Amino acid sequence: MRNIPHNREKEELYMKKRLLSLALALACCLGLAVPVSAAGTTKVVENVEQGLKISMDGFLREETHRYNNIIYIDEDTGELSGSTSMYKIYVVADNSTVTVEALPGRKYADPSFLEALKDWLKQVGGGISSNEPGYEEYKAFSDNMESYAYESPYWEDWYAEYKGFVYDFGGIPRPLEKATTLTATPSQGKDFIVLYEGYGVCWMCESDYNRLVPATLQTSSWAAVEVERAWDADIMPFSPYLVDCTRGMTREEFAAVTVRLYSAMMGNPGYWPDADEEHPFTDVDWETTNFEREIGMAYNLGFVKGTNTAGTQFSPQATLTRQEAAVMLGRVFTKLGGTIPAVSNTSFADDGSVAGWAKSEVAFMSGKDIVEGVGDNKFAPTKTLSIQEAVIMANRMLETLK
Repeated sequence: MRNIPHNREKEELYMKKRLLSLALALACCLGLAVPVSAAGTTKVVENVEQGLKISMDGFLREETHRYNNIIYIDEDTGELSGSTSMYKIYVVADNSTVTVEALPGRKYADPSFLEALKDWLKQVGGGISSNEPGYEEYKAFSDNMESYAYESPYWEDWYAEYKGFVYDFGGIPRPLEKATTLTATPSQGKDFIVLYEGYGVCWMCESDYNRLVPATLQTSSWAAVEVERAWDADIMPFSPYLVDCTRGMTREEFAAVTVRLYSAMMGNPGYWPDADEEHPFTDVDWETTNFEREIGMAYNLGFVKGTNTAGTQFSPQATLTRQEAAVMLGRVFTKLGGTIPAVSNTSFADDGSVAGWAKSEVAFMSGKDIVEGVGDNKFAPTKTLSIQEAVIMANRMLETLK
């Protein structure tokens, strides 16, 4: 399986389409339930897993909120994209200090050990092979991590030519050599906010915190709870805090939803399925389509087909219809081993408007309360489906049929 980086997923080729507008650089926080302290006091947080004690001088308050994180503006559409997550932030006074040290019973790394790993520790991501210098030293550490104090860095500066782009690589655990004191200095740049993180706790000085942009869910009030559940379930290819979820869902967007839904139902949310990305569609390419990769996967997994007789057109920007959504969801279900009984008619009053190729899936999905009618016992099969309606259907399928 391959990791799905939430519409941060465009790799170097895809990144060249994007213009970095704003990077609000935050990282995963420890999530401890800690009472708010009075301004100007010292706050101590213990990260038992990593064997660290983090002391924050000039601690002001603790905040938990969803924030827009790594925000882009698409050069072609002008639309924002990126990710939004819930963060716990410890806010400290400007220019205060943060000291990171080992908890009692944890040891620091020997300097000779770090010297042996000096070049390798500069890398980001995955493991070290047995034939690389430093392998034995790192194996000795990784086999006994509970004895050490260590950090798990998340954020690395990458591609300086992309205006200071910051990307979450999930860096390798690194043993701490000694106690370290850092200064939480307000960032000077206007385009992004400096991150103070890397030890399992996220802290920011007040000036930077005041520049954060809280996330606002862009849905109808009736859809908010279920859309947020769909976002948290990792089946949405974009943040509902950035995209207007009341607009029509496109075929390419829902193709991406089916791929994510399939992974989630397989028990691997947040990972690409092992599927070919090639496709026969002449109207789909990386320059004009945001989700070419997902369309290719959805095609090879059998979730989507072409819109013309030859099967060479996909119509990626066409809005999704209600019966198309039911059929795509049905294909995900059968790919997972489920069975959809064949029927000639549905129970809806407008059954005559439901396409023959969609009747079985419409009947099955409505019978499971995954898709619903529009009132007066009508299904409205060719009506455009909004983003919020589409992802709610997909998440109901995840919760009902997983």
